[in-house]
Amino acid sequence: MEVNGKAEPVELKDKFPDSTPTFVLVGLTYTGAKIGVAGGTIAGGKALPVKMGKKITLVDSATHVRYTLKLVYAGTAPEKVETFTSPARAAAMQTNAP
Repeated sequence: MEVNGKAEPVELKDKFPDSTPTFVLVGLTYTGAKIGVAGGTIAGGKALPVKMGKKITLVDSATHVRYTLKLVYAGTAPEKVETFTSPARAAAMQTNAP
């Protein structure tokens, strides 16, 4: 799940984000999630759907803090991300080295 552009792993029934556990993941499928408020309620009283790859924005009515949520992965294991440096970038870095 991404919260305000920062990704973090979240399992079913987990509260997130880690820094300020505001939401809870109440449902999850490969195409979407259902989000609730940890210790609070969403207007209308139901969990909000978040479709895979789509952003939703929520505003805390008490503090007016905005949260943008986006489901980016719904697998059984954390997504593994590898990094690399392209040959052109590596050559440019060597050229600019002192």
